[in-house]
Amino acid sequence: MRIAFSGSRDLSKVEFLRCESVGAYYGSAIAAAGGGTMISGGADGADLAFFMGAGALGVADLTLEVWLPWDKYRARNLMGYEHLGYAHQATPELQQVAMWCHPAWHALTGPVRQLLTRNALIVAGADLLVAHPRTTKRGWGGTGHAIRCAEYLRVPVWLCNFELQRYCQIGEC
Repeated sequence: MRIAFSGSRDLSKVEFLRCESVGAYYGSAIAAAGGGTMISGGADGADLAFFMGAGALGVADLTLEVWLPWDKYRARNLMGYEHLGYAHQATPELQQVAMWCHPAWHALTGPVRQLLTRNALIVAGADLLVAHPRTTKRGWGGTGHAIRCAEYLRVPVWLCNFELQRYCQIGEC
């Protein structure tokens, strides 16, 4: 089982705890299935919370795989992760997926293209993408791009923050 995770870097405390809980849930599911892999981009916010939730379980057969845009990206979050990959390792096909899933690829700088190519690497071959997008951002930001890559690659997507948003709108947060 391979579960990919992508989400906003800017989370409230409630959102961070929710992502941590979701990570623990999927870490438990992977353990119950006999092992598997959780995949993310190693960014602050949701990516970190998902992995912290799973890591707190101490699951023996759980691999944490991180795809980075370049060497030393967010290195403080990556202590102990043995499975690191980089955007430059993307196949030409996955580079094209990243390009097709962004409406203004031609206007992006090289580093931004690497950040977005990482999204195609995160979702490629996953059984599910769990996403926590910042829905107030145009196109839902980088997480929206990861969702579009997943849809293109026919990877199912679960948006884990919509239930939380409805809860917060009624003043319970």
